[in-house]
Amino acid sequence: MPPAHTISVERTAHYWTRGPLDGTASTVWMGLHGYAQRAADLLDDMAPLEAEDTLLVAPEALSRFYRRGTDGKVGASWMTSAAREDEIADYLGYLERLRDALTPSLGPEATWCVLGFSQGAATASRWAAHTEPPLGRLLLWGGTLAHDLDLAAWAAQPPVDPVELVLGNTDRYLTDERIAQEERRLTTAAVAYRIYRYNGGHALPPEVLMRVAAQSPGASPAERRC
Repeated sequence: MPPAHTISVERTAHYWTRGPLDGTASTVWMGLHGYAQRAADLLDDMAPLEAEDTLLVAPEALSRFYRRGTDGKVGASWMTSAAREDEIADYLGYLERLRDALTPSLGPEATWCVLGFSQGAATASRWAAHTEPPLGRLLLWGGTLAHDLDLAAWAAQPPVDPVELVLGNTDRYLTDERIAQEERRLTTAAVAYRIYRYNGGHALPPEVLMRVAAQSPGASPAERRC
């Protein structure tokens, strides 16, 4: 096989917002969509988080594709297994630039919170470990922390505390065995976490989002039901 080479190129990224960009927002909720989704659709799902002093922002992943065949609905993906390290570095840089671009339009010392859904959960956890200053909250909805994160480093200097996992009890991607495995992984690494369980599948029900967002995350690993 011939050798592969790389160059860095400029890309035009797209993101959607709801809420104030006039310097009054004290809280930002960034939503990172799942595989084959679009950012605008996730922003609609995040509507329960709207408030006078809250900015909602949903960036769209850089890789788009037709979900079926060669036309029709388009989805986006944060990464695949091909050149994965490059794609991770690219989206971390993208999210950092977006944070920098939005900061002048926010209130002083605005708190950043992130909701990562499905594939966006792994994306969100990698960004949480990368970005500064630390996040206020990290909701991983229908997903878990990225499998390749250094959890010992996370526990030693938590970028957010606790991690909040929001899991449907009929989610086809998150079996009881996989959830138990993730709990063991977090407990072994001494990473503080909170699990919320709700009746539902791989989706983001607005009434559940309202209840989770309104609860104080705490730092106990005990399970909460919504």
